Amino acid sequence: MKKSNKSLISAVTAFSTVAAMVAPATTAMAAVTGEWSKASGSWMLYNNGQVVKNAWSMDAGKWYYLGADGVMAASKWVKSGSAWYYLGANGAMVEKSWVKHTDGKWYYLGSGGAMVENKWVGNYYLGAGGAMAVDTVTPDGYKVLASGAWDGKDKVTAAIKVESAKAINATQLLVTFNKEVDKTDAETTTNYSVGKYTVATAKLQDDKKSVLITTTAAMSGTSLYIVQPIKSAIDATAKTAIFTNVETYTDTVAPTVLKVEYPTYDTAKVTFSEPMSALGNVTVTQDGSVLNVAPSFTAGTNVATFDLSSVTANKVVSVVIVGARDTGSNLIAQNPTMLSLTKTKSDTTAPTVSSIDVLSDTRVSVTFSEKLKAAPAVTVGEKTVTFTTSEDGMTWVGTFDTITGVQQVKVSEFKDMSSNAGTTVTMLKQVSKDTTKPVLVSSEVKVFNSKSYLVLNFSEEVTADQGIIKGTRVKDYVSNTFTTTTAVTPVAYTKANGADVDNTKAVMLDLSNDTTFPVGAYTVSIPAGFVKDKASTPLVNDAKSVTFTKGTLSVNDTTAPTVNGVPTISADNKTVTVKFSESMDYATALNVANYTVSGQTIFTNAIFSGDNKTVTLTVAPGTITYSGDRLIQVSGTRDLAGNLNTTYSHVVDFNENVAPYVASAKLTAADTISVTFSENVKATTATDFEVYIAGVKVTTGAVTSVSDVATKTATIKLTSPVTDLSKAIQVKLVNTSTVDEKGNAAVTGQLVSVQ
Repeated sequence: MKKSNKSLISAVTAFSTVAAMVAPATTAMAAVTGEWSKASGSWMLYNNGQVVKNAWSMDAGKWYYLGADGVMAASKWVKSGSAWYYLGANGAMVEKSWVKHTDGKWYYLGSGGAMVENKWVGNYYLGAGGAMAVDTVTPDGYKVLASGAWDGKDKVTAAIKVESAKAINATQLLVTFNKEVDKTDAETTTNYSVGKYTVATAKLQDDKKSVLITTTAAMSGTSLYIVQPIKSAIDATAKTAIFTNVETYTDTVAPTVLKVEYPTYDTAKVTFSEPMSALGNVTVTQDGSVLNVAPSFTAGTNVATFDLSSVTANKVVSVVIVGARDTGSNLIAQNPTMLSLTKTKSDTTAPTVSSIDVLSDTRVSVTFSEKLKAAPAVTVGEKTVTFTTSEDGMTWVGTFDTITGVQQVKVSEFKDMSSNAGTTVTMLKQVSKDTTKPVLVSSEVKVFNSKSYLVLNFSEEVTADQGIIKGTRVKDYVSNTFTTTTAVTPVAYTKANGADVDNTKAVMLDLSNDTTFPVGAYTVSIPAGFVKDKASTPLVNDAKSVTFTKGTLSVNDTTAPTVNGVPTISADNKTVTVKFSESMDYATALNVANYTVSGQTIFTNAIFSGDNKTVTLTVAPGTITYSGDRLIQVSGTRDLAGNLNTTYSHVVDFNENVAPYVASAKLTAADTISVTFSENVKATTATDFEVYIAGVKVTTGAVTSVSDVATKTATIKLTSPVTDLSKAIQVKLVNTSTVDEKGNAAVTGQLVSVQ
């Protein structure tokens, strides 16, 4: 029998629509509450009669997301801040589970739901982008097999070396390495010599295995290139040998225009194929008239920007470039070069103020409906708010001189990226001192520039301090006490410090020093005062325990794991618990495909319970339609050393797990409603139902049934009879203790129309 209540999430699922959202990190979401309702197969949430949109809601300990149309997101990936999250088939956010993409790649959702990147999970490595690495060498030097599992051997030790150094244009040459190199060494200009020419800059490229060298003058003729020893990004003790190469080079390749882009609707960015020394003569016309529009250009770069704010929209702007030259003095390939630019304004919707949050007596946050072109003008009382920048262009956090009490906040002078001006908004707000300490809400290990960092996410914006970290470290199954000999100092989570994005609510602690943080599994206390918030009188965090793993934990185990005893089924028929003889790895032990019942995969989720020897499997609702004996089998799981489990088979008595629900409701008299369930349930009481007339909850009288005897019907007596049949009448079962004869909980919270 098909059920309408939410089921739990499959850990082995395929990607569906990828939905991007702007929302706080999962661990710091503001939960919107309300009443769930299902219509046309989709769940929606109502708050005070209004459909909730673009918001998160927590229900029974699970996070759900309501999209722009108000429909609960399901089987979708969403992005919050810098992290990706997966919402399962029932909409609940997945945590501590593996998810399989349709192209066969595996991803892991960690504690808090964030997709894990650049980190080991058991004997499996998740790379940049989150995909499990297969048949390759990981950034920290370990070989993983085609299955993704570590091969159990020591680091791959091929020597790091310079592979080539070649000029690519008159002022640039590219140095390539066979492995990722240390960013600091790679970008130190004194490590490079280019004949008689001075090195201006050295920039490590995105692949971390090549460096772009730029000289101050154009190169020509024969030059000796010298690359001094450069450190490996993985092993600071490994360096390249000194490298030399003699090359005769003269730039004879004419530059071209590669592309034209529009960062904003009134800005055109022209990109050339190589750095240019001059643009020559540039003429800009529209409708035959010459415009006073001069490109913004810096010699030695390959980009010119045109400000189109003064030109007429939706009409072609003609640009003629004559005599443009690259840094080797080669004229542009097509001389003159003619370009057609257009200021096309497709966005005519003005931005609006979505929210105003006064954070303290000195700080305010304003969020807009879309990205702004520049900071808005904001005042709190008579105090002017100062903004530096915005991480996403939509949320702006600024500071003002101390003030308290009820103050008027005014937001004005703001435009979106299409220069649509928003309407001034004023709002009364209570301004108080910040008395709430920053709270550590989540932690994870991330890798930037081939260095491991412990990332600590807090409930509010923080600045780093320092402290001594204490706890335990486990290596080769041996646990030892751990403490840093001196105070360690985290750094801000910023691009400038090597992070992927700027995140003012996070700090990161460098784990790359093997003396301070040897390889192992850690459980440590982040000390009080490790960070402080940005209140006028800063408040510090309280101590909190975190766990993380650095590196790959080697083992020498060759014994196959086994299933201990008989799997147990919970009283509510929702879960099955399997206990193994030893610690198991995440990827296989939490892969529901490795557990079958009568040859079928009926489990939707798998988690470790208490330790990584015990796996609790969630049974998909409605999959056991009849009670009786079934064969449960466990195969394909591995321990931490990669040993496959001994295939397990056992007959287990399963109860049916089809949840009962309110099938129909009928008005049999002006003051009487007859409710029919899909099957017999334990007798109802007067507090089990809520009745709504025209969306307004009304008072009910007694519910008639036989106490403690399973029944399929219940009768609701209304305190006041119905007087207007044109108004919609709905009933809702609210007693979560209502169960069928096998203990399956009934579907609650669902509005059913009364006929």
